[in-house]
Amino acid sequence: MRLSRQRLSLPALLHDDSVVLTIQNGLGSADRLAASISAERLLIGVAGGFGASLSGPGHAHHNGMELIRLGEMIWGERARGLKGLRRCGGMRDST
Repeated sequence: MRLSRQRLSLPALLHDDSVVLTIQNGLGSADRLAASISAERLLIGVAGGFGASLSGPGHAHHNGMELIRLGEMIWGERARGLKGLRRCGGMRDST
């Protein structure tokens, strides 16, 4: 994960009302970001039903885009405001 270097420069890029949304593979990225910025500014996305698999030699199967769940590192209401944005991108949503 390339998060190590990027998270160190992140605080300088944020304004007073900025939030950070992370949607990454693997566990622990939110904890690493929260070590660099206030956890109150952090939204976390978990993707489900994404990806591809090999169904046979020379044949790939795309599993499609299913769902992205969004939540906050510290519980609040900001994640609900992102529903319209996700729907514009063609994703089902759950907050």
